[in-house]
Amino acid sequence: MPYKNLNFSVNEGIARIVLNRPKEGNAFNQALAAELEDAARECMKNDGVRVVVLSGEGKLFSGGGDLAFMQENADTLDVTIKKLADTLHSAYSTFVRMDAPVIVQVQGTAAGIGLSLALLGDLTIASDKAKFAAAYTGVGLNPDGGLTHILPRAVGLKRAQEFILLNKIVSAEQALEWGMINQVVPADELEATVNALADQINAGSKASFRSVKQLLGRTYDESMESQMHLEGRELAMNAMSANGKEGIQAFLDGRKPAFKNP
Repeated sequence: MPYKNLNFSVNEGIARIVLNRPKEGNAFNQALAAELEDAARECMKNDGVRVVVLSGEGKLFSGGGDLAFMQENADTLDVTIKKLADTLHSAYSTFVRMDAPVIVQVQGTAAGIGLSLALLGDLTIASDKAKFAAAYTGVGLNPDGGLTHILPRAVGLKRAQEFILLNKIVSAEQALEWGMINQVVPADELEATVNALADQINAGSKASFRSVKQLLGRTYDESMESQMHLEGRELAMNAMSANGKEGIQAFLDGRKPAFKNP
């Protein structure tokens, strides 16, 4: 698919997806949603992708759904908005389920379904100038993008209720304190920080990260015993892999492991 609303590239194991509708605050219309879904699928099926970096061009990370686009389709808004949500939900699910860790770089405001995208990262790194808002109740709508699934698990139910119902806007520091994101850095250090994290993951064992993502993704669904069974199964598989053997030997040798990935 030719991309007109985002930039997509893969270089030496690192995939980069940049939302590129800065004049519209990287708000999602159907075209941008479809491109994000396609890029997510490309990352998932490409064995050479070991880490994905998601970011936005301009002042905002993403303002959420494109309300102007919705107004243009007012006569069929129920169909239009459901199609938009379904497309984005497919993209978001793909990011969560793919083997490669996803780093989200938030340089500015993340609101609405843009907030959901920011929070679904395995690592979410924000500029000290970033802000976070649900924004739905302010326009008479309800959350999507899995926000009602992600947010309570990150901050607790009562805080999620307060945040969404009262349409609060929180700073990057507040989001960090609440457990919504992983790290806050000065704006001029954001890109370098994310690049360093991407390089670190890229140098690791892809199979190991896959196991971690899958195990953590099931943590709320399994009993302690079933989770330990899954951990043991993944551990045995990774220990017998070439990277597992290299990691153990490197530790015994007192050196950094040299993992080999697809």
